[in-house]
Amino acid sequence: MRAPWSRLTPDNVRTVVIEWADITNIPNWNDQEPVKYAVFRTLGWLLESNDDRIVIASTWNPEDGWSEFNVFPKSPVRSVA
Repeated sequence: MRAPWSRLTPDNVRTVVIEWADITNIPNWNDQEPVKYAVFRTLGWLLESNDDRIVIASTWNPEDGWSEFNVFPKSPVRSVA
């Protein structure tokens, strides 16, 4: 089964920046503040966004279509711009 975005091209999807939070591991005893999680930004073409996930791709060519996917569960996503 082909992906629902197989007919999409960079001409008919928008480019987005996903800001998302991730776990930070502090491998020692730490009673000092601040202890924070990491925040990242990832750039790509928006292929899918629903209640469960956001899918972006960073590479496209006319012969093979999309590659280099990032699939984000919605819960750690802070913004889509």
